Amino acid sequence: MDKKQLIYGFLLGLAVCALGILLFLVGAMLFIEGESPQTLFRKLLASGRTGQMIALGAFLNFITFFILLKMKRDLMARGIILSVIVLTMVTLLI
Repeated sequence: MDKKQLIYGFLLGLAVCALGILLFLVGAMLFIEGESPQTLFRKLLASGRTGQMIALGAFLNFITFFILLKMKRDLMARGIILSVIVLTMVTLLI
């Protein structure tokens, strides 16, 4: 049961990061006229800014972490930290 909560937290961390990346793309789309999120994503990938995009997306994990701590979901919060560590490694490798 304990491992299940840790895995849920890890998956939640990855999902929140994906949501953060999507919010970043939509926010950037508002400032750049005539760009869709798909073309903006492709341009960021081509220019080598993937790591920065992942780092901005992972910022929402801190909010999720503190919410889970407040709700006394310590193992899920550990899963969030594990996802941040994995995302950091991915960012460093890219």
